[in-house]
Amino acid sequence: MFPRLQNPELGHTAVSALAHANMSSYNRQPLTSQSLSPTPRSIDGIDYCPSLTNTKIPIHEFAMEPLPITSAKFIRRHDLDNLRSFLIFSVIIHHTTIAYGGHGLWPFHSSCFPATASPVLLPFEAVAQSCGMGLFFWISGRMSAHSLSRSPPFQFVRRKVVRLGIPTVVYTVLLNPLVWGLAIMVRKSDENEVGEAEANWRQLVGYWRGLRGVKGVVWYCAVLLIFDCVSAFSLSVFRSRKARIELKDDEERERSSSWAEVIYRSFRAWGWLLVAAISFFVRIWYPVGIVLDPLCIQVAYLPQYVFAYTMGVLSLGQGEERFAGPFDRPLPFAPDITSTSALGTEVITQRIQPKAKENRTAIPLRRALAISFLTLPLCGIIPKLWARCSGHPLDPSSNPTAGGLSPSALTYAFWNEFSFIVLGPSVMFYFQNHYDRPATSWLWQPRFSYGSYLLHPLVSVGIEVGVDGLLCGENGWCGSNAVWWSLFVGPLVFTTVVGCMNASVAFAVARGLVGYVPGMKKIL
Repeated sequence: MFPRLQNPELGHTAVSALAHANMSSYNRQPLTSQSLSPTPRSIDGIDYCPSLTNTKIPIHEFAMEPLPITSAKFIRRHDLDNLRSFLIFSVIIHHTTIAYGGHGLWPFHSSCFPATASPVLLPFEAVAQSCGMGLFFWISGRMSAHSLSRSPPFQFVRRKVVRLGIPTVVYTVLLNPLVWGLAIMVRKSDENEVGEAEANWRQLVGYWRGLRGVKGVVWYCAVLLIFDCVSAFSLSVFRSRKARIELKDDEERERSSSWAEVIYRSFRAWGWLLVAAISFFVRIWYPVGIVLDPLCIQVAYLPQYVFAYTMGVLSLGQGEERFAGPFDRPLPFAPDITSTSALGTEVITQRIQPKAKENRTAIPLRRALAISFLTLPLCGIIPKLWARCSGHPLDPSSNPTAGGLSPSALTYAFWNEFSFIVLGPSVMFYFQNHYDRPATSWLWQPRFSYGSYLLHPLVSVGIEVGVDGLLCGENGWCGSNAVWWSLFVGPLVFTTVVGCMNASVAFAVARGLVGYVPGMKKIL
């Protein structure tokens, strides 16, 4: 399931994942090296070891505007490819938890388990929500910045409309009603309406008439399309301004670059606190769970998405390899990287430097996970301490995610961003060091991740309905009322097994579409 590694100490496998229609993950950094030409290897039509040219690409004075790249070749970012695929896998698992006792909106809920939220699944959902989508948007921002540095803004936007806009429309109009229709038919299985095509058609027409915007998981595609359009417009403004003024002298250019670096480093260190404060105030009017049309987005998490995307865009101009946070530590020495090809084989005849040297290290992943999970209970402890110290009793029905001017909402807003800034850099650093290899699995390929993201709701609901009919209900053997099963063991077992099935089938269907349906490669 994971790409195979040559170092056996790193394990055999790693999950691949999405996310979006952004272009392929290329270079960490523009190269500075002697002219060389390693033998290219092509897999599925993609050059995984392109030739490198004797080119040095300077960082532009504006952090958002790297100089256009024409002749330079870039090493593919396999770590970002595999990270996106892993994130898609985690999204599918996250949505599966909702069917078996998790928190959130999903078309289907298993009859094996009560509607009460499972205390086993909620911590996983909270940690995954705090980090997953933010990493998606950071990767998207980084890849968009790279794409804009290589193509005119108009071409960039046109390509994004095809790869993001078309799937958004198709999913909203066709796939989303199909997913919900499947779940509704199961709930009405004892009624005569199931076989009535006319009644089903009326429901579909009613859905189309009531459309006011994007529906379903393609909210991500719609929001990303807007972010990309704003980035392209901003770049056009910068380039127009640059064309109207005379070339700056070296001193002024250096001063401008220094200011850009100071701003970037300030956001890297303290930006998460600003995002947490903004999120808290936003949730006074838009608590977690409130979806805003026409983008179908939870505005409660929007500040984090804007921050992550912006940092991804700026990272290219600032020479950052990955998402960095305030808890990163500088290495005691700069490692001397011996070049390897993208396939992991040593280049014996030539010494190359295909990626920038990493001079900072993030918190180890296990420690970051422990910090995130162990600090989560503070969302309940701190409000109770506040109520005791202030003399104002805490509302028993208060929910940390409900928003409003409450200690619970304030604590959750800051914990969510703290978890993101601790766990996000650690996850990316881990993939950078352990899974910077092309995926060799037949199924878990990054080029199938976007298709699996779009198709997984239909696939998941279909599998969950089938499993429920087989194992649950009156004749099933998994519908025990015992607390240990219905709230603890059962949800964990079903989420793990059914979630892996959902992800596997979604990737397999996406592989079939990309490989055998004409025109799908251009979109998916």
